[in-house]
Amino acid sequence: MKKSFLKKWTLWTVLSALPCQAQAFWDKIFSFFQVSKVQKADPSLADKKYFLQQNVLPLEFNGEKGFQCAFGPKEAPCTLVIYTSQACHGCAHVHTQYLPRLLEKEYVKKGLLRIIVRDYPADPLSLYASALAWQFPDQIHSIQDALFESVLSSTSWVPDQAHPKTLEDALEKVRRIIKKTIHKEIQDSKPSDHLIKSIFAIKMRDKDGLNVQATPYFFLHQKDKPLQTLESDIGVNLFFKWLEEHLTH
Repeated sequence: MKKSFLKKWTLWTVLSALPCQAQAFWDKIFSFFQVSKVQKADPSLADKKYFLQQNVLPLEFNGEKGFQCAFGPKEAPCTLVIYTSQACHGCAHVHTQYLPRLLEKEYVKKGLLRIIVRDYPADPLSLYASALAWQFPDQIHSIQDALFESVLSSTSWVPDQAHPKTLEDALEKVRRIIKKTIHKEIQDSKPSDHLIKSIFAIKMRDKDGLNVQATPYFFLHQKDKPLQTLESDIGVNLFFKWLEEHLTH
């Protein structure tokens, strides 16, 4: 899905035909993203490495300190941190094509590479979908699998130019996907303000500390080597070439 279309969709369609209470809710979310447009100086790679060491690598799985899934032991000599946004087409490729292959690699199975997949909502729709998913942290990986698989399907919950959706259509589909995945009724169709604010606050802290401007985004952290970075969905073969070149040096 093109970013320009999602931007237009969120600007024109999201607030149309909504009751006042719902409009106020979305006004609040959009105001978050206005703040996120403020640009700051790009930290050095050394500063980014330190930020990861202090704020990301110590976490296993903790929705209050970092909305992420971790695979592999903390003591692994290398850690790959992947930033993804729930409505991002490239992130869906990473989650459904890169990640399964990564988890089958010997260097992952032997504990040489730890993988962290961290939520980084790039737009209001991704923030809302992420907050809905994180209401069920014990099943977050299965929910994210299902949502990302849907992004790549012909019946995606994410609007595009060929299949525009109203706000309620898109979010109702997210709720149905989650319900089907966890086999459980979702009592509240809207996540708490606290959860939404927590996800966004951590996204902004990571943006300030790492200057992540787009998703997907990769950081390869190795204790005694410079931090390596990679931006965008470059394709499975090129990704593994990049990763394994740096792992062997």
